[in-house]
Amino acid sequence: MIKNYLKAHGKYVFINGIIAGLLIALVGASLGLLWSKLFSPEGWGGLLYAMRGAVWGYGVGVALGAFKAHRNNGGKCSLSRAFYSTMSALLAVIFLAEPLRLQIFLPLMWGALILFPPFVAALFLYERTGE
Repeated sequence: MIKNYLKAHGKYVFINGIIAGLLIALVGASLGLLWSKLFSPEGWGGLLYAMRGAVWGYGVGVALGAFKAHRNNGGKCSLSRAFYSTMSALLAVIFLAEPLRLQIFLPLMWGALILFPPFVAALFLYERTGE
């Protein structure tokens, strides 16, 4: 059962993770485009590098945003907990897209990529062991 503290502050962590993730995703996409211009200037490489940079940048941004929001609410946690939970959720969506048939309906896949990592980060940041 979700505690009252998670109900009150979990939404703030969730929303802050999404906003920070989208901002860092723009930086990641820009770095991906720059990387493609330097190392593979022809073909579809620019789009692929931009998408890769945006997805990984979003994961890092969600981890940083959720950690910052959790720290502002007086929570005690580590950045590694936010980072590992976000990246594991992101990899779970990426690797389970084919078995779960998420690629059939792209808004569902992109919705899962956007909403699942901050949700998992909020849950793992508020998880208490031994209490």
